[in-house]
Amino acid sequence: MTNNTTLIELKEKMNQIIKDNPAKAQSKIDREIFMFEEELRELGLSFEVDANFNELDSSLGQHVFNSTHGFIGQDYCLKWTKNPQTSVWYLVVLNNKSNGQKGLIDCPDEMKVKLLSTFSVFASKIAGMLKD
Repeated sequence: MTNNTTLIELKEKMNQIIKDNPAKAQSKIDREIFMFEEELRELGLSFEVDANFNELDSSLGQHVFNSTHGFIGQDYCLKWTKNPQTSVWYLVVLNNKSNGQKGLIDCPDEMKVKLLSTFSVFASKIAGMLKD
């Protein structure tokens, strides 16, 4: 077996692995979330910030996000926090009643769309905290 044959076999195996394990498709919403998170990281924002959905947009307060358990917007907050496994700062949605949390990027699209429109309010809150 020559080096050339080994290289060809390796390329074929790599191509098969890529074909068998395609990257998760990112929606436009997901890209915007990733970009906002990256902006916050680039600013060096390394402290926790949270805002109740009501605080971000009063119309979200009574919106039902989880009909199975009856959770509405006022039961949730958006939080900038450090991932304990990776030490990377990211946005999570925290359920204040159950104390459960999920990365924003992993939340249902309906919630992501509604929160995307509140990023400027969240950024303003951060700016206000930086002034203090």
